[in-house]
Amino acid sequence: MSDAPFFRTVMGNRFFSAQVPNALAVAERIANALERIAAALEAQQAAERRDERAAGESAGCGDA
Repeated sequence: MSDAPFFRTVMGNRFFSAQVPNALAVAERIANALERIAAALEAQQAAERRDERAAGESAGCGDA
């Protein structure tokens, strides 16, 4: 086996010049998708809270 450091081998060069950047790009896409999902979920929960408050207020109107 060669005593050359991994980054100096053909496989090491390919790993660092192609595979690592590709993995980082995929990780960024996953993070962006999760941010969109979280924002949509927060908006949905806020809408549900508004609906619950509106339903509670309209139910309480006839008691007076």
